[in-house]
Amino acid sequence: MIKNFIYIITVLLAFSRSSFLQDFVPISLYYGWFALLGLIFILDSYKEKRYNFSMVLFFTVGVISILWNDIDSYFLPWQRFISFLILIIAIGPFLENTGSIKFKINLFKISNVLIMAITIISFTGFVLKNQMFFNASGFSGLSNQSMLLGPIAGFSAIISLNYYFNTKKRKMKLIYIIFIIISILTCLLAASRGAVVSLLIAVIFLIYLSFRKSLGKFLKVVLIFLSLILLTSSLWLPYTEQLIFKNQSRMQTDNLFSGRSRMWKDRIEDFKYSPIYGVGFSSLKNTSNSKISSLGFIEPGSGWLFILSSLGILGFIIFTKLIFKPIFSLSKKNDLKNKSYALIVSILIFFVFHLGIEGYVLSSGGFLFFYLWLTIAIAQKRSVFYLESSY
Repeated sequence: MIKNFIYIITVLLAFSRSSFLQDFVPISLYYGWFALLGLIFILDSYKEKRYNFSMVLFFTVGVISILWNDIDSYFLPWQRFISFLILIIAIGPFLENTGSIKFKINLFKISNVLIMAITIISFTGFVLKNQMFFNASGFSGLSNQSMLLGPIAGFSAIISLNYYFNTKKRKMKLIYIIFIIISILTCLLAASRGAVVSLLIAVIFLIYLSFRKSLGKFLKVVLIFLSLILLTSSLWLPYTEQLIFKNQSRMQTDNLFSGRSRMWKDRIEDFKYSPIYGVGFSSLKNTSNSKISSLGFIEPGSGWLFILSSLGILGFIIFTKLIFKPIFSLSKKNDLKNKSYALIVSILIFFVFHLGIEGYVLSSGGFLFFYLWLTIAIAQKRSVFYLESSY
């Protein structure tokens, strides 16, 4: 009972800084909670010293990138690194002792439930036209902006579809179909093009992994999936109004990537300046085309390019290994009866594409950062061993 309470509090706090309640949750409480969790797991690790060597190297590159660069104090590199360290120790792939792994697996399950709940409540708010679910960014639901609601709804669709594939109860299948529809519509309403494209690719991977042993069944499911999309187009097309409007406005202004292409130029220039260890952890060198707020928030334009530019080739290689190795190893497993494998791979695939246009990979105060690194953590080789008996 106490453990379940801790899981719920942890996930709610992780989302709080990205929710409509962000101004009511002290940042000291947020990092204090995760620091406490990390301390508990570090103390517990003395009994079983197991650490992820790739993550140790990633930390090392982060420190080197700060020490060997002259970084503008505005970017607060050490503070950003320490906050990153706190979250990774608590929920990331650094500690791999039994207690830490089991905690993260259960945290992942609770996170999935919360993601589905956020999506359903947000969609209900849209239907009721409650202004609490709208802000300057458009339809934001329970999150603080539409660009966050989009991927959350995308994850909800993936999770619901995975549950649908793995339940034999007709009543539950019907419920999950409803969840899938609500999640897809919410993703469309959020008008995040990156989330929609990432969702489509991730769903194809999920269907493939779930039915790859039977090519006939796989093609049948894909055909049914595409047919349903076409046959119900009159029902869901109205929900794409904002998405279509956003795309048209971008094309008319010759700004298809919302200014991201200019940010990408800055990141490439940063990489050229320091290709080996980058320009500094979570920092920028060239900022002429980048978005930087007066509160210290930065928008690098791409998570992949941000890793490459701020941590160089060294950091990029390590991160690539952390995210792609589990994708390949889990996808190769002949026995996919463990329903978590296909789900984890599909979520990671979503992140692989979504990180191409969003730069939250090092932003420890956001929910997408939390869910990304938590998923990477439970996908590591040692964690998979415990997944066998957890689902």
